[in-house]
Amino acid sequence: MTQYIPTKAHKFGIKLWMLVEATSGYMIHFLPYRGKRYEPVPADDTQGSHIVKKIMTEANLFNKNYHIFCDNFFTSIPLVRHLRTLRTYFTGTLRANRQMPQLLRNPQLRENESLFIRQRELMCVAYKERQNRKTVRFVTSAAKASAPAHGHKPVVSSIYSRNMVGVDLNDMMSCIYDDKRKTKTMWK
Repeated sequence: MTQYIPTKAHKFGIKLWMLVEATSGYMIHFLPYRGKRYEPVPADDTQGSHIVKKIMTEANLFNKNYHIFCDNFFTSIPLVRHLRTLRTYFTGTLRANRQMPQLLRNPQLRENESLFIRQRELMCVAYKERQNRKTVRFVTSAAKASAPAHGHKPVVSSIYSRNMVGVDLNDMMSCIYDDKRKTKTMWK
């Protein structure tokens, strides 16, 4: 059950998928990651999308007009479309290797420039803050396509940043309240 994640500060540990309230950091529901062998992902889905659907179903939060915010591991355009059929809003950042409109894949943006693409309830935004930074891609089913004033971020970027605080707050509080056990034995 112990996972090795080289990019994290604590490289060894138990990986948990968590549903966290956006402002308080309160954990609503969680699932432990048990590995590919015990939790296979359907062929037409990504692991992140599968986890979002599973955790929202187990927490009984579909069809209640909630708004989910996720990072790029969980976000995909088919997931956003699926959640809209279940009356659930979604906003997240999109990885460059995921399915997306061709205009969004390699946009030629200058500093503080945005590109908006909309298809019915789904909106994709590409934004480049500075010349030496990568382009950030957002996908949302809730925010409006409001063009920012020159030199400002798109509204979806501000909404996303404001609501992703809960996950970081939960991580911080989890580290503060460590149980201080020194054992390396994992009991069944």
